[in-house]
Amino acid sequence: MMIQTLYDVYGDEFYKYIYIADSKLLNKKNINCVFSREKSIKIISRIPESFSNKLAEKIRILAYGNQEWQHLGICCEHPAGKGKEPEYWAQTFQRNVFGFKIWVHIYRISDIERRLQAKIKKAREVYESDLKVLIEKKFACEPDARAEMNAFIKSHSKSFFSVSLSAVESICEKNPVGRPSKTPKPKNIEVTWSIRAGQIIEIKEIIEQLRQKEESFCLLTNIDPDTMGSRDVLLFYKGQRKVEQNFSVLKMPLLASTIFLEKPERIEAMMTLLYFSVLMHGILQVISRIRIAACDEPPRLGPENRPLIRPRSDTMLSILALIELISDGDELSIRCKMQERRDKVDQILYFVDFDPTSI
Repeated sequence: MMIQTLYDVYGDEFYKYIYIADSKLLNKKNINCVFSREKSIKIISRIPESFSNKLAEKIRILAYGNQEWQHLGICCEHPAGKGKEPEYWAQTFQRNVFGFKIWVHIYRISDIERRLQAKIKKAREVYESDLKVLIEKKFACEPDARAEMNAFIKSHSKSFFSVSLSAVESICEKNPVGRPSKTPKPKNIEVTWSIRAGQIIEIKEIIEQLRQKEESFCLLTNIDPDTMGSRDVLLFYKGQRKVEQNFSVLKMPLLASTIFLEKPERIEAMMTLLYFSVLMHGILQVISRIRIAACDEPPRLGPENRPLIRPRSDTMLSILALIELISDGDELSIRCKMQERRDKVDQILYFVDFDPTSI
């Protein structure tokens, strides 16, 4: 529906743009829609693990098998510096999906080791906890012990760890209840079974599979690599976050829980206002970034007078919140709540392209 709506809005101009979407875009119905016209829509989307007979997994196995990675370096338009930005490597493969020619760019990222070790540590804690419960159990017979042992092995078959298990017999002699008699009674023999565990061993093959899955991801596109290479495809896809950040305000539980509207038309009206506000956030951010980038050096308008570099819209709004417009009939005056910034009011208003005389 969204693709058709964009067709209606943009017409033939739609072919000039790239449609970037999350993995929900990739299914047979949508792919057919993308390729249904004489000119196909240019798309970029992340490949979900279940898509097209596990295409992502097949590409990952192939890429790690041939190890022909192309180093892309830091793929960020505005690196944070100080070694914070990860590096990327890429490979590209051409495939047919649902009868259409597409390209898969697989990327390997450099900064996943800490996240990977955290997952392994958490998995080990769960494994050790489950194993402790198992070895503390007592069983009346060997078949029960072995059944429980096999159930543990089966339930942890995909774990990163393995352990050698064995069923052991324990014989306990107990004196008869009551006073000892002149003729000693035979002792009661109690036989129980338990499970003994050896040392926990990491399964390197499964951990390596996890490492490959964690440090790589696949993007699908129908844009020829000669027109757009792996680096540019990644940069375009990463740009989607800007849109998601702006719309995050609409997903806040606090917003939904504090608004109650009975009629559907009022809900639609409220959503229209909210979407319009998101649009204004985007416009504010674009204008301020363009004007700040044109400065010889970043203005010190950030928190604690730090340099203002590529600010988000909420940062600019917090700066604007310090400025008051006071009207008295036809007279309009501007006042800044922070004395040390009163001489920068004109500069702040310039950065957001606001002219008080337009009111």
